[in-house]
Amino acid sequence: MLLSLKNLRVSYKNKEVIKGVDLDIAAGENVALIGKNAIGKTTLANAIIGHPHLSVQGEIYFNGQKINNLSMSERSKLGIFLCFQFPPVLSGVKVYSFLRKIASNFSYKELVDFLKKVQLPPAILERYINEGFSGGERKRFELLQYLLVAPKLAIFDELDANMDKETLNNLIKLIKNKPKTQSIIWITHNKQILENINFQKIFILKDGKLFWKKDSRFHTSI
Repeated sequence: MLLSLKNLRVSYKNKEVIKGVDLDIAAGENVALIGKNAIGKTTLANAIIGHPHLSVQGEIYFNGQKINNLSMSERSKLGIFLCFQFPPVLSGVKVYSFLRKIASNFSYKELVDFLKKVQLPPAILERYINEGFSGGERKRFELLQYLLVAPKLAIFDELDANMDKETLNNLIKLIKNKPKTQSIIWITHNKQILENINFQKIFILKDGKLFWKKDSRFHTSI
């Protein structure tokens, strides 16, 4: 298995949010995670990437390696990537300098080609990360990082929320053409995503537990 969670319990500010979750995701699988707002979906994602402000019990395995004691940076190097719902502003950090650090193997021309894929202009390379970016630009910049990093496991934390139709259609197209061995956990409520992406597994998070859901057509019943 690419990712295995065993009896995972996660607390934030002394409140238990995730209450004994077991989950297995194989390489290449697309997994949807749905549930009511503020139910703990982001907390579960943050536990997987190693957010330091969480108290985690249970076991997390990635490619057979137990990663509980690894930092966010170390987990990222193993191939775990999170696209944020609310991408942060990094004051004083230029887009081009940042991209050169996370994708040093790409030339300037190749970076420009990737920008075109996510519908961002080359001029954005001279701007500061997310500073003055529109909501759509922030989302597309998250998508750009995902494409450049090409992780083994990508977690999309409502990346599609408030996304314009054109960007959403482009996102679906890009995901349909992702590497076959790449896995995705997609936290979403978007009907178009659930109906157009081939999800091998769909889970509902409720009361701190995961429940398997076979058919995405009934996601609106939550």
